[in-house]
Amino acid sequence: MNSRFKILFSLLITIGIIGLSSISAYSQLTEYEDFFKDRGKEYKKWLKTNGLDQILKYESINVEDDRVTVNLVCPHSYAWLSLSEKVNKENAGGSLQFMLWNELMFLGELKPEESSVAIEGKDIIIYIDFIDDKLVADIQRKMSTKIKEDEAKDDVLKVEKSELSITGLSGVPKQSSNVIASSKANIEKDLEEYFKNFEAKFSLEDYSFEEVSYGKNNLKIVIKNIKNAVYDGQFEYIVFSFLFSEQNEELIINYSIGCKYGGGILWSPRNSEYKDGWSKYPNQTREFCENMKGKIYKILTQTR
Repeated sequence: MNSRFKILFSLLITIGIIGLSSISAYSQLTEYEDFFKDRGKEYKKWLKTNGLDQILKYESINVEDDRVTVNLVCPHSYAWLSLSEKVNKENAGGSLQFMLWNELMFLGELKPEESSVAIEGKDIIIYIDFIDDKLVADIQRKMSTKIKEDEAKDDVLKVEKSELSITGLSGVPKQSSNVIASSKANIEKDLEEYFKNFEAKFSLEDYSFEEVSYGKNNLKIVIKNIKNAVYDGQFEYIVFSFLFSEQNEELIINYSIGCKYGGGILWSPRNSEYKDGWSKYPNQTREFCENMKGKIYKILTQTR
């Protein structure tokens, strides 16, 4: 019997304007605390846009020399579990932990190990970190506080009624034994060939397709100085983030797509000048993400 692979597709509605080309290239993240504080405001907007703010409330953002942590508040463990299950169900097995962690990494242009999420409820504390090439959620119960199920029913009902702006993809068959390495190589190759067709022709800056891999399980692709891939006549900045893991005979891939646009005549915009595409052009952004969903599925399933 052929092995099957579950592809978890997280089309996150990413909001934010990246202020520096590579924040994490600097040794002390605290030098750019104001920048990260501003990203915290964008993170709060992202929670609302994705329908997550009904349960998860933004509280603050902490900046240390080597780590940035976003602090969220959740009513209790029942609400967290209910929201996690809803994301999993509506996103073909997608991970709420990945969504929360990846968005901070995206907005701050952080390395995986520099991005951290802390969530506190009445009876629970959750820490989400990237450790040893894996995304880890450390869930700790508060022994001093007990929440009865009846007390949590209103918040659970609120989760059930919430509308999440995410979609899923699953059921991709195995193509090789070394599946993570081959999947990454095929994604990089085919996406680069595709986006080369949208290179801005009259800019004094070069088209950029950058592949960043942190260990075997993580891949980030940043594409800049292109036009008309998503929006008509605009410079575009697109980020794909992938996180791969294996569980028994399944390959799990969480990934997100972030889209931004900017104006310019001879020069493409600086990173700080790019703006969120979803809030300005929702129809084009959704259409592009759906097209990429189909393209990535094809990349992972075609015989080579």
